[in-house]
Amino acid sequence: MGRYLSDDELIATINHSSQPYIIVEGPDDAMVYRWILDEIDCAGLMEPRTGCDGVNSLISRRNEIVNPNVIFIIDKDTLVYSNRTPIDNNVIYTEGYSIENDLYQGKTFEKHYFKKDDKFLFEKSLNEFLRYYACELEKFKNGKEFDFTKLPENILSKDYLLDTSKLTDYKEPSQNSIEYLRKGYDLLLRGHSLFHLVRMIVGRKERTIKYSQKQLYDMCYCLKSDSIKHMQEKIKESFS
Repeated sequence: MGRYLSDDELIATINHSSQPYIIVEGPDDAMVYRWILDEIDCAGLMEPRTGCDGVNSLISRRNEIVNPNVIFIIDKDTLVYSNRTPIDNNVIYTEGYSIENDLYQGKTFEKHYFKKDDKFLFEKSLNEFLRYYACELEKFKNGKEFDFTKLPENILSKDYLLDTSKLTDYKEPSQNSIEYLRKGYDLLLRGHSLFHLVRMIVGRKERTIKYSQKQLYDMCYCLKSDSIKHMQEKIKESFS
């Protein structure tokens, strides 16, 4: 992928055009958005930016954009824990923490591809990972410094147990926090970490068939979650 236009360059380009634009996060998410938009014949309208900050930077300068046919798609991020999504006709938020969560929503992948051993190991590793994540969630809710970015392979042992020595200020979280995350982990866990957790299981050495991260995305997309369908409907409504 080539160099992204600067904000000034992109705004100037948009304003000199009458065509619609769909501003999305990139570069990693661009592949998924291309699939989403291609199915509704909108892939040519996509303009990826450098992650969430890149999209928010454009949103903050909307008053400079005169082309009315511009929409922004952005990860809900920690807003997913607030039960409040800002209402904005030009901004579409993911239903989960990120577009990866929307891909995984419904946990359908597990039903289609997990073998008996996969299910056992995934549940074990998920339960351990949730201890870390629930601890960080409680910090977040209490206005303290938090970190949702730890990857499971870096904090879980070979036996899929949490190594708390690799965490900062770890305190055992409440069962309520753990259960809250367990019930909705497909939408509530940071999507990047969730997919790494899945790949730990389906990519382990002793498993006969293994999958790469991109293959997991592709397989989940083919199962087509309700969240992805809802996003496609919102995009079509925005340009109707």
